[in-house]
Amino acid sequence: MPRGRPTECPILRQERLVARLFEKKRILYQQVMASMTAFHPSLDDHQRAQLSQTLFAVSEEFRLWADAENLLLGVQRNPNFSNAFTEHGQHIHALLGQLSGFYQLYLSTQNFTPRSVSFIQDFDADFAQLANADISTQTLCLKQVADELMAQLDTSISPNKAWLQGLRTNIRQAMLFVIHYRMSLVYPPEQQSRTGRPAIPLPVQFVRAEQAMIDAYFELCERWKASQYKTSSPQKVWQTHAKNINQKRAGRPALSNVQQWQKALNHAKRELDKLTNAQSAQEEPTLRNQRGRKPIPLEIKKARLLEKIATLENTLRQHS
Repeated sequence: MPRGRPTECPILRQERLVARLFEKKRILYQQVMASMTAFHPSLDDHQRAQLSQTLFAVSEEFRLWADAENLLLGVQRNPNFSNAFTEHGQHIHALLGQLSGFYQLYLSTQNFTPRSVSFIQDFDADFAQLANADISTQTLCLKQVADELMAQLDTSISPNKAWLQGLRTNIRQAMLFVIHYRMSLVYPPEQQSRTGRPAIPLPVQFVRAEQAMIDAYFELCERWKASQYKTSSPQKVWQTHAKNINQKRAGRPALSNVQQWQKALNHAKRELDKLTNAQSAQEEPTLRNQRGRKPIPLEIKKARLLEKIATLENTLRQHS
């Protein structure tokens, strides 16, 4: 048998991962809702909750566009371009298919009569015109964009990086459109400080964290099933591991801030006792024969320790 500490149980490791992702999702949700309160102070809690559902739906729309663009970027930068495209092409196609289905589902719930829209001629001009269109027309045209990009993926026999860059440019235009003309209706976008890929808004970070937590939880459920363990909800997993949620390795959990301050206070008091005993015994510091700084007098050491003890006690008192 190998020496050292035993390896961590895979199920326990996965439970801690789910707990960390649940905590991240929870914090991001609180931040989003605080921002919604600041942006819409006149709404009550019920109205704000309804508006947030619209925001999260648009955020999921943006996430799908962004995930497709991320995969295309990875393929474009891969030295083995052809193999990377073969490996990720189906996933990119599936993301665009999800977007098309997402838009079709919305249109089916509206009293909207589809009309023939010639949209895929000039992306720049078409997106500029689409800014003033109603939501249903926007949705129809974005669905056409997703369908057109899927068709290009299907018909491309020998893709090259220039063709791939064109796909990424069109997807990035769709991402910018979703941020500035759909999400901005309920959540003002952040200012873009530099050119290139748009910044990821906070609501999109939330839906990404939620999806990552769901994926990790499904994997945990498979591990539970294989080991014949009783399943539990993500919230209960989080409650179980809340204290050790940031522990990434085996061993003792990290001390909290209060525990660290208490430990430093106890150490300072022990050092003060040593100095007090040295003074009562009238011990003198050993004379140094080598060069360097002179030893600090006991009185100065004692004064510094007393000041440190007072500061730590005051800090602990404020956080008790």
